[in-house]
Amino acid sequence: MFFDKAYGISFEKILSLISSPELEGIEYFVESDIKNQNKTTIKIHTSKANNVLEKINIPEHFSEAKKLGRGRLLFYVKFKDSISSLNKESFENLFGFKL
Repeated sequence: MFFDKAYGISFEKILSLISSPELEGIEYFVESDIKNQNKTTIKIHTSKANNVLEKINIPEHFSEAKKLGRGRLLFYVKFKDSISSLNKESFENLFGFKL
């Protein structure tokens, strides 16, 4: 998911891609970077996925606090509802059923 679109890819397609080592560095990348706490991550280019949501409106967000035992406070972020536009054909192709 990006700020303006969401993509989906089937588990079967993921396994098909990563089981072909000759495609590494072309169709997918295996990286360990600081943004993911140096955990190994398989990154697949969006051209291999289905664009299932378009025109995503970024939701409003605000912080709240909850009082826990012994007077401790837990601060967290809440989001208000947002809307987006469903790409019906792409969704149906990805999940294999009609809406």
